[in-house]
Amino acid sequence: MTIICKIKTIRKELFPFMKQPSFHYKCIFFFFLILFLFSGCSKKEPPTLSSTAKMTDTESFASKEQLSLSHEMETTVSSSTISYDEGQIKEIIVTLTNYFTKNYPEYTEASKEEFWQWIHTSYDPSYLHLFLDMIHTGTFENSSWHAILGATYHVLSDSYLGLLSNEKSANSHRIYRKECADTHTITLTFGGDVSLDDNWANMGALRSRPQGILDCLSPDLVSEMQSADITMINNEFPYSKRGEPLPDKQFTFRANPERVDILHQIGVDIVSLANNHAYDFGPDALVDSLDVLRNAGIPYVGAGKNIEEASAPVYIIANGMKIAYVSATQIERVDNPDTKEATQTEPGVLRTRNPEKFLEVIRTAEKNSDFVIVYVHWGSENVALVEQNQRDLATQYVLAGADLIMGDHSHCLQGFEYIESVPVLYSLGNFWFNSKTVDTCLIKVQLDPSSGTIASYQMLPAIQQNCTTSLVHGNEKERILQYMESISYGGILLDPEGYLIQGSAVSSLH
Repeated sequence: MTIICKIKTIRKELFPFMKQPSFHYKCIFFFFLILFLFSGCSKKEPPTLSSTAKMTDTESFASKEQLSLSHEMETTVSSSTISYDEGQIKEIIVTLTNYFTKNYPEYTEASKEEFWQWIHTSYDPSYLHLFLDMIHTGTFENSSWHAILGATYHVLSDSYLGLLSNEKSANSHRIYRKECADTHTITLTFGGDVSLDDNWANMGALRSRPQGILDCLSPDLVSEMQSADITMINNEFPYSKRGEPLPDKQFTFRANPERVDILHQIGVDIVSLANNHAYDFGPDALVDSLDVLRNAGIPYVGAGKNIEEASAPVYIIANGMKIAYVSATQIERVDNPDTKEATQTEPGVLRTRNPEKFLEVIRTAEKNSDFVIVYVHWGSENVALVEQNQRDLATQYVLAGADLIMGDHSHCLQGFEYIESVPVLYSLGNFWFNSKTVDTCLIKVQLDPSSGTIASYQMLPAIQQNCTTSLVHGNEKERILQYMESISYGGILLDPEGYLIQGSAVSSLH
């Protein structure tokens, strides 16, 4: 029993960040353990991080909202088991720098000796040797960063550059962090159109019900949203008490700024503002909306005080993986739309009627992250048939670097399609929008942070009825799943639990 306790103590000293170690890490652990049994193990104080990444106790995200590097990024393992003199360390660093300069120019920071010195100082010299072994054996791949250090290159690079030194710094670069329920998975959920305008029937129902919004969504639906690591919806209105409704526009929406708390209650973490109602009460109301969301701690994409902000991706770091969210609207396909596009000096949304600007946003996100999520407002209202221009745009988004595409605006469900290996849902439909009875859904996607890929993709069918949105089961669930198969492209299949199965006929970019 004493031996077991000592082994557990040794593991915690060597690998304090390992909650559920993988087979790879177990092998590393037992390697160090054998060396320990022969040479002994002595604790040493963690070395000081370089000036680009040093964090004080008051600045560290870990003590606040965990938006800096996770615990494994802030601690070092004992290096007493393997000793390297300065000359050996320098030689390894030079070798690694030269290798990445030649073979991986996209890893800009890895082409600098200072970056590898930072890795050496922040971790253990043996980790440098693991990289060295991989390049000598030709086994290095993109996932090796996460396998060795528990974080992808993009997360490591941001930390090295000091972008994650504290919450204020990270947020200024539109980088946020979410703690995950499972260290091996990142769970994302997506809902469609939401309106919180007090003049509409759904908000009247909310005011009349004891638990407010929690009586307007089924408990199992709320549970799915709250338990997800990151939940996103389409925020189709501004939060403001200012402005006048746009003239000649049939439907205009605006919500009391206090209503933003509803998003917290149902677990929403990020919203899209790229839609045809964010500007319903003019520029002042849109700016108010941006401020309300920012003060509530809810990131937004697709709109801003100027085109720079409207175009900027939001990055969320979860389980050592950096995920990018981008959004744009194609709706109001006229030369002078009611919903204004942001300019260098004026607030507005990001448009994708002419897609080149948005394609460049996607390319930027792809360059600076591990996984790119595109959330786009397109199609025609109350039309389940996907238009050819939607499919054409989706193909361009994939070519630009999209890894997952979610659509909305039609106020009804539209079908699925795979473009290469990228799943596209053309419309999520209404999520909680009005009193109509419509089929809808919550999409649940699980990512594998070790590979940066989709582990599972599930549709959770639901119905909006009588101002209540509920997950459905049994015959109703089966009906919606079969309907989605019938309106999808490329032989899409959904199993009885709603998991998306890629069909044999897959859309090709070639």
